[in-house]
Amino acid sequence: MDLRPCSVDQTPVRSSQVPHTARTPPRRPHLKFWGVIKGSQVGALTERNNMARGKDRQKKCKDLVAGEWKDRQKDLIKEDFEGLSFDYVEPHTWDNQPEGYWRWQFSWGGPSDELRGYVNENRELHRLEYWYLDWFDGASIQVQQDSAAWSQMQERIG
Repeated sequence: MDLRPCSVDQTPVRSSQVPHTARTPPRRPHLKFWGVIKGSQVGALTERNNMARGKDRQKKCKDLVAGEWKDRQKDLIKEDFEGLSFDYVEPHTWDNQPEGYWRWQFSWGGPSDELRGYVNENRELHRLEYWYLDWFDGASIQVQQDSAAWSQMQERIG
């Protein structure tokens, strides 16, 4: 198989030089549209999407982290709640991160949230943080040792 790059003719072409049929996107009757967004619905959809975090779109993570933690604690008391992943993050994985930690990740993307458990040499938690992260911004709060999340995290660590 020949994997050499091919050359492309990059000569500029005016749209008037291209036949009309080449400029019109082809019809795709095999695609089915399940709904149509009407002009009056666009504002409502935008409003609903902005309400996903309320009027908090402009707020920073430090302004939201306490409320997000309160909401996440409601999920943690459900027996069937598992989160997305549970893994160990080695020291120096990120800049300014000298200590490794156990991560229980609940959501990913933007925003994302997770618990970070820091353990001693006996794998016992000595610090637990809830992190709320959203595109180049993040904030954390300390989780109290008497919280249900502390014992859940310790169980997962083993």
